[in-house]
This record gives sequence, C-alpha cells and structure tokens, in this order.
Amino acid sequence: MARIHFTGVDDVIRSFEIEAERIERNGDAAVEAGANVLIESAREEAPVDTGGLRDSIKATKVSRNERGDRMATVYPDGLNPRGERYAMIANVLEYGRSDTPPNPWMDRGGEKADDKITQTMRTELERD
Repeated sequence: MARIHFTGVDDVIRSFEIEAERIERNGDAAVEAGANVLIESAREEAPVDTGGLRDSIKATKVSRNERGDRMATVYPDGLNPRGERYAMIANVLEYGRSDTPPNPWMDRGGEKADDKITQTMRTELERD
C-alpha cells in the first residue's frame, strides 16, 4: 500500500487562521464601507423633486443575522414635509403602480455600484 506524506500543512492552517482573524477584525468596517458606496450610488440615481428622497437614503448599523453573517440595510428613512414615508415613495417610484410606470432607480444604483462595493469591501478586509 502506498503512503503519502504531506509537509507544510500547519503553515496552511495557520494562514487560514490569520485570514479568519483579519476578516473578524475588519468585517464591520467592510460592510459599512460597502453600504456607504451603495448610498452614494443610490443617491445619484434617485429621482429628484425636492431632494428629500435622495437625502433620506441611509444605512443601518452593521448587525448580524441568525447565521452570524454581517449585514447593513440601505434604505430611505423619514417623512417628507407632507408626512409621507420616504420608504413608501421610494417603493412606488421603484416598482410603479397602475398609474405610474416603474423607475428602478435603487436597482440601477446597486448594479452601477456592484464592482465598487466589492472592491471597497475587499480593501477593508485586507487591512492589517
């Protein structure tokens, strides 16, 4: 029976441990940085009447879901001067309704920023 002997396995395991520690240390900053890129892109794509919707776009603080994955939600927050929720206005603009065609500005913002979000998050994760 043939035998195989591996060397350097401990080094490989330690390199994985170092990367895991770096991700744990920098993960929140990476998600926050990615969310900020999305905010910027969504604001660029937002329809502007008064600018209230555009200016209301923000992100939640970084949290973890039930699996432990980090996340932040980017969304329009608050009310316009007439007391209407910006989130509802954004939904109608994004998806339309019977008398309003859809204008998927948030989807466009996300698609436009996708590569930049990935690169920004990668840069944050690779910090020492």
